[in-house]
Amino acid sequence: MTRPTATAAGQSPGRAKAMSPNMMKLISAGALGVLLLASLDQTIVGSAAWTIARDLDPVDGLDMLPWLFTVYLLASTATQPLYGKLSDVFGPKKVFVFAAGLFLVGSMLCGLAQDMVQLILFRTVQGLGAGGLVGVTLVIVAMVSPPKDRARRSGLGGAIIGGGSVAGPLLGGVVSEHLGWRWLFYINVPLGVAALLVMVYALHLPAGTRRREPVDVVGAALIAAAASLLLLLTDWGGTRYSWTSPLILGMAAAFVVLTVVFLRWEKRVAAPILPLGLFRNPVYRTVTPLQIVTGLAVMSAPVYLATFMQIARAQTPTSSAVFTVPLAVGLVLFSTSGGLWIARFGRYRIVLVIGNVLCTASLALLGVLGEHTSSWVIALDLFLLGSGLGGLMQVSILAVQNAVEGHELGVATTSVRFLGRMGQALGTALLGVLLTASFESRLPDDVAGRLGGDVSNLGGVQQLPPPVRQTVVDAFISANHVMYLTAAAVSVLAVVLSFFVKETMHDAKHNWTDAQAPQPSAPAEKS
Repeated sequence: MTRPTATAAGQSPGRAKAMSPNMMKLISAGALGVLLLASLDQTIVGSAAWTIARDLDPVDGLDMLPWLFTVYLLASTATQPLYGKLSDVFGPKKVFVFAAGLFLVGSMLCGLAQDMVQLILFRTVQGLGAGGLVGVTLVIVAMVSPPKDRARRSGLGGAIIGGGSVAGPLLGGVVSEHLGWRWLFYINVPLGVAALLVMVYALHLPAGTRRREPVDVVGAALIAAAASLLLLLTDWGGTRYSWTSPLILGMAAAFVVLTVVFLRWEKRVAAPILPLGLFRNPVYRTVTPLQIVTGLAVMSAPVYLATFMQIARAQTPTSSAVFTVPLAVGLVLFSTSGGLWIARFGRYRIVLVIGNVLCTASLALLGVLGEHTSSWVIALDLFLLGSGLGGLMQVSILAVQNAVEGHELGVATTSVRFLGRMGQALGTALLGVLLTASFESRLPDDVAGRLGGDVSNLGGVQQLPPPVRQTVVDAFISANHVMYLTAAAVSVLAVVLSFFVKETMHDAKHNWTDAQAPQPSAPAEKS
């Protein structure tokens, strides 16, 4: 193989011009494969969860089942800032190889697990690897792509991530039924190894992609602990424990304390895990609250759609899942077309604005759905919501990648994703509290008594006598109106923020600063 030469003077180092077209195609294929694996694994286990628990531990398996999802979410989310910093310090290729290897080892061990404790432990290992797969892959794509090609590939990557997340439960059901649930994990190994080998073979970044400095281990531990507490709060609050229980209140207090300590530490440390100086960048300063608001209002809203379909429209879990298909179609189409638009015209603010407007409008429409609303109207609304999400998921990351210095690319990319996930977790909890409170306030006391005193448990609502059932359904629909209209009102703020995102497509900075850029004779990085 002919080794790639350093870029000529005047060209941006380490981009596609430094590698042959065939190498770039291989890198793109490997990156898309990794994104697909990571997005599928977030949801593919859900459809076989009960079968797994029954097979491994018929007695206590169902009680331990929530941890199968919780530990993966905690590990994959809390480690994202650390992976971003490691990518900037040691180079994204080495960090990618480590994360992919950890993910594959965890997947193999999950397939070999003999009880639920082992599976939960190995699922944690898998999540630790998954935390670096998507973020570091997006960093690699940004480093080897000129800004306009970056937009096209970012749009395609967003489509893969969104489509994979929606297709996960359907694929999981097919695989577990015909091959057994262990193949939900084994299938990652050959596909992941292929993607890993492709990236190792084809990707050659200049030595200037590394930045030698100490890793902020204390900051990484603080932000991981704070993120884990927030995720557990949103998962447990109002479900396993009351929001006013001592455990939940204690966790909330600990989260606030850890967040304050983390921010004070980051101001003092020489090489912070999340450089607060990034907030002096006008694009980063605008995009980060935009991501949080989008997570709060938009990303968390679809979580409660299946409950609405089952309670208000008497749909089964399987049939209610079918309504996610229009959402996925809209997401894939708009993410792909948005990337092509940006690649052609070099403008992405309009994509952000349109995406946020579509999301706000679709949330408002969800706020007026009724028991007898046409299924076609619901499908169209979800298509609009998916289209809006397709204009948001990757464009915000693209805006930040084009605005920051090369040595901050890793931490900027992963921190934007991280804050979006935190906003989504917080929004899911807050909307859930609003939904429950609104429902309870509209439910007569005698009807609440028929539900056994637990108005949040509506699984048997269809078995109630018709008059009582209708009262419950009407109260639930009214509560959903309040929740979705509130989310739409919050989403208006995202529309406003999107107008203030500065475009830097045509004057995007090089992937490395001049001091770090390799000279024409610099050798390519081998590992």
